[in-house]
Amino acid sequence: MSLTQIFYSMFQLFLSVIIAVFVIFISYRIFIRANTDFDEEEEIKKGNIAVAILLAVILISSAMITRKGLYPIFNMLRVYFTVPIGQNLTSWQIPFFALAYFAAIFGLSVTAISFSLRLYGRLTTKINEGKELLKGNIAAGIVLSAVVIIVAMYVGDGIAVFARALIPQFFIGRMQVLP
Repeated sequence: MSLTQIFYSMFQLFLSVIIAVFVIFISYRIFIRANTDFDEEEEIKKGNIAVAILLAVILISSAMITRKGLYPIFNMLRVYFTVPIGQNLTSWQIPFFALAYFAAIFGLSVTAISFSLRLYGRLTTKINEGKELLKGNIAAGIVLSAVVIIVAMYVGDGIAVFARALIPQFFIGRMQVLP
């Protein structure tokens, strides 16, 4: 293993920790503010398990979706740092593109989760999920958590494909496969 590969591996590890904390914190803040039905932080302070379950699953799902979209970004960075041939982007463009792609992926994950919860709430007419959560109805929290997990399972792959389509590919060389 070369010194460049070791440096990049350490850089990716450090960046992964920073991204994980960022995704958790920003997702938490966005979903706390996006919910206008009740104050989630107050409900958690009161020990409302239904709200805590749903919020925990939202954070996990947001991280799962965002993580799937990060693979193409990390691959772009790895190729840039470890294969100096045929790079078609400058040094300042790489972090700019990586940050822009990350912001787009993260924004899409938060939007998908928020949209799916709102759509599900509109489709279910016999129950008001917000009021049930406020009452501490754990069953409602579990069902809504399942909605979020299922959405994350479907959206994650779409986000990964979307990220791969947007991220510039580097020319590494030609390879010929013999018949």
